[in-house]
Amino acid sequence: MKVFDLCFCIVLTIILSISSFVYANESDEVIIPKDTELTGKLITPVSSKYNKEGDVILFTLDESYWYKDIEIIPEGTTGKAVVVKSQKAGYFGVGGSIFFEPKSIILKNGAEIPLTFITGKNSSWENDANMAVGVIGIGVFSGFLHGSNQKFPAGTKFKIFVAESINLGTEEAVRKEFNG
Repeated sequence: MKVFDLCFCIVLTIILSISSFVYANESDEVIIPKDTELTGKLITPVSSKYNKEGDVILFTLDESYWYKDIEIIPEGTTGKAVVVKSQKAGYFGVGGSIFFEPKSIILKNGAEIPLTFITGKNSSWENDANMAVGVIGIGVFSGFLHGSNQKFPAGTKFKIFVAESINLGTEEAVRKEFNG
């Protein structure tokens, strides 16, 4: 019986060693999780008057992203976004609308981080209500009243989310790439 107990202990020790080795290597990975929230700041101003769908706009990150003591994404990292919807303001008080979506940022090691979250503005209901009053009060001349365009000036802050989890590799490799 003692031989059996000894063999059992040896096999159990081997199994635990292997599983701890595998677990240690998995937990050593640096991962930027999906839905990580970041804050962007526009470099390129955006306006429903001037921008059209497909226009590329630039932004920077307003704060750094850290993993432990490693700065993975420094503040000021530049990214690109795309205008996904744009409508100029029109007559009869129809207001403009503009929407853009961040696409990605590139890290120091060359990894591309896909981003998501649509930011935008439509004409406000107050403008539409005021225009309805204007149409009733002015009648046929209300067609000359022009709605307002929507705009985001340079420096406007907006929320961004990481679109999918990104594995940057082992902590040791990431330390060399980002602190080296």
